[in-house]
Amino acid sequence: MDELIDVVRANEKHPLALVMQIIGENLEQYDNEHYPDIGQGVNEIDMIKYLMESHHLHQIDLADMFGSQANVSKYLSSERCLSKNQIIGLKKKFGISADFFMR
Repeated sequence: MDELIDVVRANEKHPLALVMQIIGENLEQYDNEHYPDIGQGVNEIDMIKYLMESHHLHQIDLADMFGSQANVSKYLSSERCLSKNQIIGLKKKFGISADFFMR
């Protein structure tokens, strides 16, 4: 597919342009059916719990970002929402889009 893209580029009149379009649409449809968006159906708290586990972190490890370990606990038990600064901190720490928390 990469080679086809290199050959056709933005030339809609290229003889292979239609082939590239059909292949691209089929690939997109396949991906959508077999690989749903990352994070789809996952809430932010479950995602943070997963990230903490996969990075071998405990609540105390996020205390600086949340102000205290108690605040981390309250967030993870749905008693508190994330602040803008906490979202930025999580974005930087785990390399995930802040958009995930803005849903």
